[in-house]
Formats: sequence, structure tokens, C-alpha cells
Amino acid sequence: MLCRQIHLDQSTEAHADALQIDLVEQLKAGSVSFDLIFTLADISDNENDPAIAWPQDRETINAGTVVINSSSPQHNGACDGLRFDPLVLPEGIELTKDPILNARSAAYAESYRRRAKESFFGLFKQGEE
Repeated sequence: MLCRQIHLDQSTEAHADALQIDLVEQLKAGSVSFDLIFTLADISDNENDPAIAWPQDRETINAGTVVINSSSPQHNGACDGLRFDPLVLPEGIELTKDPILNARSAAYAESYRRRAKESFFGLFKQGEE
């Protein structure tokens, strides 16, 4: 498994979009890929408490690779207006009783609400100019 640490220069490090800036820079050199490594639970593993780490010897599988070939701005892009929710799952996938999932869902909803508000007021301000 290949892991890469991200080292940002000081001008980028404090920027709110530092990871996006890093991705765009990497894409200039070619595609960027990420392996989706799943750790499989053992019958003794507690899947409902994220504070309890599973042993390092658990079986892992590479469930696939995400390959990114290009990037585009989010504003007015293909994903503008979409919101990720970890509780919306495809048929055949079930939630655990992990209480963090509900907290994440609420946090993602709040993040989306704030971004939508910023976009709305940004468009409103543009109309005044």
C-alpha cells in the first residue's frame, strides 16, 4: 500500500482550500489515485464504538481504486448543490449502531447549509456590483 504525506508550503498551509490546491498541483503531473482499503471485522470487534481500535492483524482488502484525472471549481460545477450524507446507503448496506454516524450526518448537513448560505449571499453581493 502506497501512502503519501502531504507537505504544503507555508503560503498554502493556512489556506482554507489547502487540500484542493494540493490536488490541483498533483493533477498537473498526471492522474491521482486512491486505493479504498477496507478492514474486515472479526466477530470479536466492536463495530459500534469508534473509540476502540481493531487489532492491526485484521484482514484488509482493496475494494477498488478511485482515479482522478481532472478538477473543476465546485461553485457552479457538477457537484454544486449536492450534499454527502453517511446515512444514505445503497440497498444491502446497513448501518451499525455507532452513534458517530448520526453526529456526522448532522455535521455534514450544517456544513452544507453554511456553504449554501455563503453561495447565496455571494451571488447576491455580485448582483449589487
